[in-house]
Amino acid sequence: MTKKQKELISRIEAMEACYQEVKRVLGELENNLSILRDYMESGQWQKDFEADEAGLIPQDLPREVLSEDALYNLLAEVDEVRAVNDDNSLDGQSKKRAYDLFDSGLMNSLEPGTIQCLQQIHAYIFGGLYDFAGQIRTKNISKGGFSFANAIHLHQSLKNIEQMPEATFDEIADKYVEMNVAHPFMEGNGRSTRIWLDLMLKHSLKKCVDWSQIDKNSYLDAMRRSVVDSAPIKALLGCALTEKIDDRETFMKGIDYSYYYEEA
Repeated sequence: MTKKQKELISRIEAMEACYQEVKRVLGELENNLSILRDYMESGQWQKDFEADEAGLIPQDLPREVLSEDALYNLLAEVDEVRAVNDDNSLDGQSKKRAYDLFDSGLMNSLEPGTIQCLQQIHAYIFGGLYDFAGQIRTKNISKGGFSFANAIHLHQSLKNIEQMPEATFDEIADKYVEMNVAHPFMEGNGRSTRIWLDLMLKHSLKKCVDWSQIDKNSYLDAMRRSVVDSAPIKALLGCALTEKIDDRETFMKGIDYSYYYEEA
C-alpha cells in the first residue's frame, strides 16, 4: 500500500468516525430536547420549581434546570437556530402571520394603546405556535441581566400603562418604553409591541415608524438605555416617522426589520 493510499484510508476513517459521532450526538440531542420540552410543557416543571421554592429539594442538588429562565431560554435558542434555515419554523410561521395582519382587517378593529389590543396582536401572530399566545405571563423573565416587571405585580403595572396618555409623540414613546419594561408575554414581546406602537402613532398622529430607517444595533442600544433615559429611543423613532400609514410596502418592511432586530 502506497503512502497516499494510507493517507486516504486514514482520512476517510477519521471522517467516518466524525460523521458517526455527529449522528449519535444529534440523535441524543433530539431525544433529550423532546424530554425537556415535554417536562416544561406538561406542568411538571412548574410543580418542581414550586417544590424547590418551598425548600423541599436539598440545597446541594444540582438543579440549573429549575432556574426561572434557563430551560425556557435553552429551548428558545434551539428554536432560533432551527429558524435560520427553516422558513417553516416557529419564527417563519409567525412572520407570515405578521405579514397577514395588513390584509386581515384586524388592526382596524383594535383599540390602540390598550392591553387587549396588544394581546390580540400577539394572539394573531403566535396563535397555534405558542400555548401562551395572547396570554399575560405568570412567570418572571429576564434578558441580558435585566429583569422585566415582576409577574406578581404585572397586571397592575399593565393597568397603569394602559392609562398613560397617548396624544403626543413623547407620550406615545413613553408608553412604549414602559410596555417594554413590562414585557407582558413569555416570548414575542418586541415583535408585538412594535406593531402596537405603530397603531398608537397612526391613531393619534396619523404617522407610523419606517423601521427600515432604524439601525438594529442603535435600536437595541437605545431600548436598553430607555429604562433610565428615553431620549435616545425617542430620537431614533422621531427621525423615522412617516405618513405612509396605509402603505403595504412600509408595513411589510417594518415586519422584516422587526424580526431582524430579534435575531441573535
